Amino acid sequence: MKAYQERVVNEQNALDEKIELLTEFLKDTNSRQIVCPIELERMDRQLDLMVKYSAVLGERIKNFK
Repeated sequence: MKAYQERVVNEQNALDEKIELLTEFLKDTNSRQIVCPIELERMDRQLDLMVKYSAVLGERIKNFK
């Protein structure tokens, strides 16, 4: 695997870890109580974009030779 391809794989791994952490935070009822509704909406949007970004990285990785 080429160096730039390794960086893409590492980037996706790091992003997927962040996705897991944010997902867990948003599922936690106590966490949702300490964050204002507007910020929760932003975090939901952020999570959606992160998941889409990870999917694009996954598509790229599938095409590495």
